[in-house]
Amino acid sequence: MSLQVLLIVDRDRLRNEYAQLGRLSVALTASGCRIQAATPAPPFGDDHPADRPIGLGQPIQYEDRVAPWLRQPRVERMREQLERQPIDLIWAAGRETWPIAAALSRMLERPIAVEIDGYAEARALRRSRQIRTLVSGIITPSDPLQAYVRRKFSQADVARILPGIAVGALDRKLRRTPETNGPLGLSILGSGRSRTNDRAVLESLARLRETGCDFRCVMELGGKAMDATWRLVRKLQLSDVCTAIQDPSRVARLLAAGDVLIRASVENRIRPIVLEAMAEGTPVLTAPEPWLDHLNEEDGATIVEKPTTAAWTEALQRILSDDEYRTRQGERARNSVVTHNRSSDRANSVLMLFEQIVGRDSLPISP
Repeated sequence: MSLQVLLIVDRDRLRNEYAQLGRLSVALTASGCRIQAATPAPPFGDDHPADRPIGLGQPIQYEDRVAPWLRQPRVERMREQLERQPIDLIWAAGRETWPIAAALSRMLERPIAVEIDGYAEARALRRSRQIRTLVSGIITPSDPLQAYVRRKFSQADVARILPGIAVGALDRKLRRTPETNGPLGLSILGSGRSRTNDRAVLESLARLRETGCDFRCVMELGGKAMDATWRLVRKLQLSDVCTAIQDPSRVARLLAAGDVLIRASVENRIRPIVLEAMAEGTPVLTAPEPWLDHLNEEDGATIVEKPTTAAWTEALQRILSDDEYRTRQGERARNSVVTHNRSSDRANSVLMLFEQIVGRDSLPISP
């Protein structure tokens, strides 16, 4: 008998991880773990890629933008939809799904596996009275997070399972080549979250431009400091070489294929787009991320220890001016993803955790 799992995804996780979750659901289904997805409604619209179904079959739709006193009828409707297909486990991806998962767990008397993406979600899970006593398994993306969560949840199975990325052949059509000698393409994530780091990164780019460095930037711009960051872009006369976007999931392919990926602010959470870029052979410049262990020099990342203009200028100047160093760091990044972040490895690890929680093995689908 195969495992029946209900995957509940919140809007933020769906927007940023729809491709990874889709591949994982298909792989789990082929291994005998049937995934029924529950996704938020209404959809994103405007032909957003995250509106495509996850896995096999039509997802269950739930309203995520309702008042707290209307949640119970919403959960009742989901329970009615699940009656014809009983489930063995509830898989909650994203903190907005926790109240729904907790209510369904009590109604159906089924265990919960929670997937966290970083330190903020780990702390929120520890503080959540609704769900913390119901959690049977927790998926963490790094060794530091696994150790932290294991100390706080001694009753749950805590697994370190790295994100899975589809690693294909390198496509360098968007890259600068010695023949074209065009401007370098820089992808900047996290702008608008930290004024200190944003200022340091942008001021360093302005300095390098004055020295003749030719580049173009695609900048993720969001967070509380968004307006102040864009004013700084104009003040430094960088607006003619910077394109600001609020939803990087729509142009993930473009961002991943840049010559350099810059993480302007500390987020302490896994960003799948960073791993997608590493799979494309893109080196990463980042502020220190103590809760993540895939961002280090050996894996193609340059850590800028101090949030100062001088430190960012030094790091950027080296990687932008030295083609051999940039290529070498990109190769290290790709090798790291090929070795540690294959989708098939993630599917096997997730299936093992689910079987451990439920207490029985699944039966794989015969080819």
